[in-house]
Amino acid sequence: MAPKSNLPNNNGNCKTLSWTRVKDDALVDAFMHEYEKGNKVSDIFGATTYENIAVELTALFGNKVDKMEIKNRWKTLKRNFTEYYDIFKGGMSGFSWNSTTQIWDAESEVWDAFIESKPKASNWKNVPFPNYEKMLILYEHESEILKEARKQISSITNEDFGENIQEIDARVARNEMTLESFHVTYDFSAPETQLSDLSPITNGGKRTKLRVVKNRHTTKSLNSKNQ
Repeated sequence: MAPKSNLPNNNGNCKTLSWTRVKDDALVDAFMHEYEKGNKVSDIFGATTYENIAVELTALFGNKVDKMEIKNRWKTLKRNFTEYYDIFKGGMSGFSWNSTTQIWDAESEVWDAFIESKPKASNWKNVPFPNYEKMLILYEHESEILKEARKQISSITNEDFGENIQEIDARVARNEMTLESFHVTYDFSAPETQLSDLSPITNGGKRTKLRVVKNRHTTKSLNSKNQ
C-alpha cells in the first residue's frame, strides 16, 4: 500500500496525500527537471531540489506538498530502483525490455533459470517498473559507484578506515557524506566495467586510499544489453 501523510491543503485544512502512480510519475519527472537544470552535483541533488519539487507538485496537484514527504517517497523509489537494477543489469541473455509494458520479457524457461541464479528476481517477474529508464539516467552511475565503494570498504579493516559499511550507508542517506568521499586509484565507467575484474591496488605493502574518477555518463538503450 502506498504511504500516506496528512498534509494541509491551500485552505489550511488537513488532507491525505496518497502516492499514486500518477503522483509517482510526476515526482520522477520533477527530479528529471532538476537533473536537466544541472542541480545534481557530485551525484547529490542540491539542497534547493526538494523545495523546487515541492513547489512544482503543489502547483500540479493543487494541494500543498511537503518537501519531507517528497524526500521519504523518493527514498522508497530509489531503494526499489537499486534492488531492481542490481538484479537485472547485464548478463541477461534471452531478455528484452518492453518500454510499453515496462517489463522485462522472456520465455518461461529463461525466467526460471534466471530466478534460480537470482531468487529476488521472482518478486519482479511480470511486474512493471514504471519510469525505469528515467531512473537509469538519474541513478545508474551512482549505483555502480556505491556498489564499488561498499566492495572496497569490506576489504579494509576498521583500523584502516574507521567506519563500517552500515555507518557509510547511513551517512550517505543523510547526505553527511558524498560518494566522492571514497578514493579509488583506477578509472571505470558504469555499467560496462566488470567489477569482478577489478582489484584493490597496493603501494609499498599498504592499501592506498581509493579515489573514484567520474566519467561522463551516457545511458544506452536497455535492449542494447541483450545484443
